[in-house]
Amino acid sequence: MNEEIITYLRAHPEGVSSTVLAEEFLKFKNPVPAMAHCAVSSILTKDRRCVFSDDNRWHVVEKSRFETPALKDLPWTAVYCLPSPAATKPDIIHVSLWNIFPSPRQVLSLWLRDPATYQSSGADFLCADTDLPFTSEIRERNLRTLTAYLDGRIPVYLSRLYHSLLLQQCLLTGEQLTDESMLVSQLMYHAGVPVPKPLTVESVYTAVLNQPPLMPNVRKCGEAFADCVYELFSLCAKKNIENREELEQSEEKALETIDFSRKAFSYGDIVQQPRKPGVYAFKQEDSTFLYIGKAKNLRRRLTGYFINTEESPAKLKELREKAYSLNTFVCGSELEALIYEYRLINKHAPLLNKQIAINERKGAFTPLNDCIVLLPHADDTKGVSFWFKKDQKVKLKEFDADLSTISSLSDELEDFFFKDKVPVSPQDFPEIEIATRWVRRNEEHIVVVPAAGAASPEEIIIVMKHYWKDSRESVTS
Repeated sequence: MNEEIITYLRAHPEGVSSTVLAEEFLKFKNPVPAMAHCAVSSILTKDRRCVFSDDNRWHVVEKSRFETPALKDLPWTAVYCLPSPAATKPDIIHVSLWNIFPSPRQVLSLWLRDPATYQSSGADFLCADTDLPFTSEIRERNLRTLTAYLDGRIPVYLSRLYHSLLLQQCLLTGEQLTDESMLVSQLMYHAGVPVPKPLTVESVYTAVLNQPPLMPNVRKCGEAFADCVYELFSLCAKKNIENREELEQSEEKALETIDFSRKAFSYGDIVQQPRKPGVYAFKQEDSTFLYIGKAKNLRRRLTGYFINTEESPAKLKELREKAYSLNTFVCGSELEALIYEYRLINKHAPLLNKQIAINERKGAFTPLNDCIVLLPHADDTKGVSFWFKKDQKVKLKEFDADLSTISSLSDELEDFFFKDKVPVSPQDFPEIEIATRWVRRNEEHIVVVPAAGAASPEEIIIVMKHYWKDSRESVTS
């Protein structure tokens, strides 16, 4: 079916809606648009040749774009964070997002704290017409808008501190920031521009563009930062760093100068990590856990810890000094990595991890209808299923990719979906929240098998096989 849809899309370069594709290929009659999109997405999302664009239509993108995409073709977004004027405790009070290519353009501007509180510091003057309104009631919604937009893009931050502060604010409302990010100091390293001290938008702008910026209001501050990022990519191109692969090669070359002689892991152990989702754990010499984290791309994430950009927050410096050994666990998806990361942090309480307790999170979330999410496994011969039932612990279950073991799940499906609920303990709830929020953020791009209303386990198994087969065919085609 995939090849026929691809042929059809190529014949319609203007794009085709999910509704039309559902009618044409799935034989739906007068489908509800949302249902049509869900069905078509389960087939096409895993096909790298297909993209669902801002015009709400499916398009074909030839594979050559995915092999070595130019830096200017990647979804870079500058994240400008306005710090609180109070010196006692670092905080972010305003955020604006700027897409970098084809030229810097603001796409989001919002306050995370009430600007009226900072009127004495001129924040009333800093407010712009493009800002989303601020009230305590809609702050969570603003953060959801921000995290949803950045998911799938590559954010660029001024410093690790601002990234960390924004991450903490998102976590408090139950949202996750993508870890697929970069620091402006890293870009300066690749571009051959010395990193100034102190690291501010003003100092970076002066170092990159050789003149001081004009920043009379918050919009101009964000614009100045975005202009810096744009210029740094131009300077990278002049040094023959034109795509992500060459950027990574530049980073890995920098690792060669790092002294790993007192550690049980080496330069080779880092650069040989796969570019796949996973969980990593640094231990101290006495085998106690120092830090545990997850990554969408293990190799890229671990490389970032040891790139010397002359920006070394205390936590990062301590990690570099005390990390003695490194263990990694490759996952098939970000969801698997998130759950595995939570379990390990909860079990080992690493020295440098600060995991927000679930009862500290203020954001609410809507439970999923009974369903099974099918995702890849790190082993290509397997798949991973995540089972969801309201107010019941999420269950993870592997199965063989050739579907030979799915039928054997009948008894477990009966117990999980068709019998009384298993009481949820306080220890179970964090995983339910983590998994539910992730599926909510990604449900248009993943395979979700509905279980609500199914008459029997066998009926669920039939749909699982159908959905899994279609998703596998779209990946391999």
